[in-house]
This record gives sequence, C-alpha cells and structure tokens, in this order.
Amino acid sequence: HNPNLSNYFQCVYFAVTTLTTVGFGDATPVTDAGKAVVTGAILTSIGLVPYQISRIAETLIEGRFRSGACTRCGQRPHP
Repeated sequence: HNPNLSNYFQCVYFAVTTLTTVGFGDATPVTDAGKAVVTGAILTSIGLVPYQISRIAETLIEGRFRSGACTRCGQRPHP
C-alpha cells in the first residue's frame, strides 16, 4: 500500500501519467481539479497529436504544398 496514493482518483492520475510516459516529475498538480485537467490534456493529446501528424504527412506525401492544389478536391486553385 502506498500512502501517497490515498484515493482512487490519485491512482488513476498516477497510472495515466506513468503509462503515457509523461512521468510523475518535479512539477505536479496538487489539487484533484489540477490532476483532472492534466489527465484530460494527456488523454486528449494521445488522440490529437497523431491525427495532426498524419494530416501533415498526408499533405506532404500528396504534394499539395508544391502543387498548390485545392485541399478539398485536389485540383488546381479555383477561380
């Protein structure tokens, strides 16, 4: 039993920060509200960052930056 993890929410926060390799570092939130915000930000980033990276890679692979193509239809810029 770890005395620093006194309730279920602290255990969940510790698990999320550990499993996402964010770690339990020097600057940590003190209140449960702060821990909830950090947990939400971490979980949101897990989905958002890979999505953004895939969109950038897709754009670069398809050559839209070089061709000046429309992002919706892939054709040259519309009049």
